[in-house]
Amino acid sequence: MGALAPAHHHDRRGPYADMGTQQYTQDGLTVPYIAFWTGEREARPRLLIRRHGRISRIGYADETLHELDGWDALWVRHSLARGSGRARFEWVHAMRQRQTMLHGYCQICRGPATDSRTGRQLYVIVGTEPIREGRITSAPPVCTACAPDAIRSCPRLKRGHQAAYVEAATAWGVSGIRHVPGTTRPRPQDRGKLIAVQYENPDLRWTIAYRQCVQLHGITPVNVLALAA
Repeated sequence: MGALAPAHHHDRRGPYADMGTQQYTQDGLTVPYIAFWTGEREARPRLLIRRHGRISRIGYADETLHELDGWDALWVRHSLARGSGRARFEWVHAMRQRQTMLHGYCQICRGPATDSRTGRQLYVIVGTEPIREGRITSAPPVCTACAPDAIRSCPRLKRGHQAAYVEAATAWGVSGIRHVPGTTRPRPQDRGKLIAVQYENPDLRWTIAYRQCVQLHGITPVNVLALAA
């Protein structure tokens, strides 16, 4: 299992040039690599409608290539200031989440998440429902050594989680803020929530992405606490 491969690849390493790999702790907890910090900000650039022949989509007035991924999804702008201020454990930084998904990094330490012996990756997901074949998730993988830290550090995982080794995680879509097609207005029925949108869905052109989503295959459930022991 390696990095996710987009349908058409562009060399857009700009957002990933240097996000830093230093490990931080806060209040006795390991701060996940993907955590948002109070020193980071979400920009709100002016939105407009971009037209390419008969195809239209939402865009930024000052849009750059780095804000469109290999599937032409438009991504939210989060500034990069990891380690600045205090970590917000319950918030996820969009670019770091995307980086861990695309390159198969551990969401806690940013090290390789793929087991060198088996080629599998470990996923720890919020909830009590077992992880089954074809599960869609925006949770990046974790390395086996960091799995206990993931549970201790994430407020939602503490309330309930399921874990599994997976043989493959394929690109599925994004989770983001959908807009009314043909406008720059968020869909009122979504009430500001992040909605999962598959790449083949026409809604993708009217969505600002906050998370990369993958589909899991080759599921082997596992008990994280037993692994730690």
